[in-house]
Amino acid sequence: MCPFTKNAELLDALEPQLENELKQISGADSLVELVRGAIQQQIAGSRPTTDSIAQNLRMSSRTLQRKLQEAGTNFQQVLDDTRRHMARYYLEHSVLELSEAANLLGYEDVASFGRAFRSWEGLTPSAWRETHRLSAVN
Repeated sequence: MCPFTKNAELLDALEPQLENELKQISGADSLVELVRGAIQQQIAGSRPTTDSIAQNLRMSSRTLQRKLQEAGTNFQQVLDDTRRHMARYYLEHSVLELSEAANLLGYEDVASFGRAFRSWEGLTPSAWRETHRLSAVN
C-alpha cells in the first residue's frame, strides 16, 4: 500500500471527528457571545440571572450552565467579563456619573461597582477614567 493512500484513508477517517470538534469550538464561542449579548440587553438597572438569560436564549438554565461549562467558562465569569467591558466603555467614552454607570451595569450602588472595578483594573473607576482621559489627550 502506498503511504499516500494510507494517509488519505487516515484523513478520511478523522475528518468527521475534526469537523465535529470545530463545530463544538465555534458553537461554544458563539454561545458565549449570545450570552454576552443577552446580558447587555438585560443588565440596565437589574442583574441578569442564569434563569432570565436561559429563558431569553430559549433553553433551560441547566442546559445553559452545561454548555457554558463545555465552553470553559460559567455564567458568573461571562457576567463579570461583560460588566468589565461595558464599564471600561462607559468610563472611557461617556460623561456618565459613576452612579449612572453602576446602575446601567446592574449594581445596587456605587460602592459595589467601585469594589468590582478595583478588583478588575487595580484602580478606582474615577482614577481609571482620569488616566484614560489623559492618555487619549496625549
